[in-house]
Amino acid sequence: MAVYQFKNFSDAAAFNHLTQSAFSKHLQLLQQEVATPLIDTQNKRKIQITAAGEVFFRYAQTMVTQYHLMQNEIQDYQDLKRGSLWIASIPVIANQAFLDLFTHFMADYPQINIRL
Repeated sequence: MAVYQFKNFSDAAAFNHLTQSAFSKHLQLLQQEVATPLIDTQNKRKIQITAAGEVFFRYAQTMVTQYHLMQNEIQDYQDLKRGSLWIASIPVIANQAFLDLFTHFMADYPQINIRL
């Protein structure tokens, strides 16, 4: 993705905190894995993204976006912004103190689904 964005190996390598040599090796392995060139390196001064590279970039963007969405959703569970609370009780529990407790909890955590 960095090669696509920067169109420059040195800048892409620096962005990924790699040496240019290590970055080039990673790119070669990636191109071997997908069994097609993602960039055209015939002109060393100007990097050209191949048609397969364009497709790869679009899918990589989608995967990175989905990864960030997953991280955010998991963080919501950790921050108690999402989830469910299941409570089993006997019918006698419906006293005022318990109802007040529910009211305060629901006010503090409105995204938590409570099931009694």
